[in-house]
Amino acid sequence: MNRWLRGFGTVILALSLAGCGALGGDKEQAGGNNSAINHQTSENEQNEENGTRAEEREVSNDQQDEKETSLAVSDIPTVDEIFQRTSEAMESLSSYSSTGILRMKMTGTYDGQSEEQAYELRTTMDLIREPLQLFQSIRISMDGVNQDSTVYATEEGVYSYVDRLWTKHSEDTSAELISAMKEAMADKQLEQYELFSKDMKISVQDRAYQLHAEFSGEVLDNFRSALINQMASGNQDISTMLNNMEIQHVKLSYTVDKNTYLPTKVSMVLSVGMDEDGQSFSMQMMMDSTFSQFGEIKPIHVPQEGIDSAYLE
Repeated sequence: MNRWLRGFGTVILALSLAGCGALGGDKEQAGGNNSAINHQTSENEQNEENGTRAEEREVSNDQQDEKETSLAVSDIPTVDEIFQRTSEAMESLSSYSSTGILRMKMTGTYDGQSEEQAYELRTTMDLIREPLQLFQSIRISMDGVNQDSTVYATEEGVYSYVDRLWTKHSEDTSAELISAMKEAMADKQLEQYELFSKDMKISVQDRAYQLHAEFSGEVLDNFRSALINQMASGNQDISTMLNNMEIQHVKLSYTVDKNTYLPTKVSMVLSVGMDEDGQSFSMQMMMDSTFSQFGEIKPIHVPQEGIDSAYLE
């Protein structure tokens, strides 16, 4: 795989941390070893919850697929009003859970040789805002091989569990991980989608408002700038790659509960291409995020096994 396809892999990692703290998978698929996901105070209680959360989220996802209803225009808030009410609702939000899935297909041509690479990434995140307590599991699938990891960020420190090995991260690494995870929080995603509010339309569902838009052409320059700010974070290689990309098409969707105005689902479809130094690339990406269990997350703790056996970074 040439260096630019490897670079795209770096972009995928950035997307997974900055844009997919939530997406449409379930915890059973995204998780690793059971000992790494017992983040509540009681192991038995957590195991029982792990068995039911995936089912709850599947039901929640099914409920989003509802028939649109007709309302008087005066009864429907504007896009700006929906974003404002959602922002206000999230200010008092103490905790929530999110799940997600990202699928990406990349094709590259170099010296007449064509290469293709497909990724699938599933994430699950439980978050308590104050004091910050966070659990995230990630599964990256490529060429039939799965890589599972989990991360805990609590008062005990930042711990990760990868390849059956626990690590307690240094202060510098912990700060970077926490910063990346904060970019995946629901309020950050709200800010990103709000940039395109003037181009969004509203679909009214039985229990939700769906804001949606499609973009192509010059209007995508603003999207490119937002993407670079979100993903590059000072990394010159990623910034250069994103600047050289031609974003061809973007489709966005942001769904909120009609009563609470809390977000329930976020989606993005993205197509990009790039030609440089005799190399050409195309990438198609689909990303779905779901949010649930608002105010219901119990205290998150690093498993005792991790505290006892972790090596210091």
